Amino acid sequence: MTTEADSRRREVVQALGDVCDPEIDQPVWDLGFISALAVTGTAVSVVLRLPTYWCAPNFSYIMMEDIHEAIVGLPWVEDVTITLADHESGGILTEGMARGTNFSGLFPTQSGGDLTALRAKFQEKAFYARQKAVLDLLQPSGRAVDFVPGSWRVARQVLESTQPGRRALQRYEKICRRFSLPVEDEDPLVITAQGEMVLAAEFAQYRRKIRLITLNMESNQHICQGLLQVRYSHSVP
Repeated sequence: MTTEADSRRREVVQALGDVCDPEIDQPVWDLGFISALAVTGTAVSVVLRLPTYWCAPNFSYIMMEDIHEAIVGLPWVEDVTITLADHESGGILTEGMARGTNFSGLFPTQSGGDLTALRAKFQEKAFYARQKAVLDLLQPSGRAVDFVPGSWRVARQVLESTQPGRRALQRYEKICRRFSLPVEDEDPLVITAQGEMVLAAEFAQYRRKIRLITLNMESNQHICQGLLQVRYSHSVP
């Protein structure tokens, strides 16, 4: 029998599925960064753990802010507590979240302002990584090279029949909408984060660029997962 608490916990887990480590654009839940999750009535508490004791405080706070935003957006949630465990700045960041203090207020001499510019940089990298994931799935069908600039209609026809294809398209569409980029069927699929169409003559150089971006992100993901496994028994809360 499913209880209200069980149902609400599932809603929280689903919301956390949209919260990513900003550096590697993978969900914190899937990465094992959430070590504890409790739902008590309308209150939710989350414990965040990271691969090392010295993970960058600004990266950590971006994740904490995003976790808070995702959970507080659920209609029944009235209180959210987020704790950063086993971290050199855990106490400061946890207290800052509880008070609603922004990062520059916690580290005025180190942050150089708020996290807006850093977020934008990470989001642009995530855009290209998600676009490449779609193009990589089109490659086995022999269509990737011809898909310049392509259209969302054909991409959907080719990829929506499989779970990996649907997931890649959904993630790419979500970040395109975040950038206010067009995603209707007749809109071009291969565009820059600034909305500029990529032409066939430019595609080889453009694809090298997004491959390098993604390679760096994937390398960081493997390092993070390895460090986390060494540091903790990799259990799901």
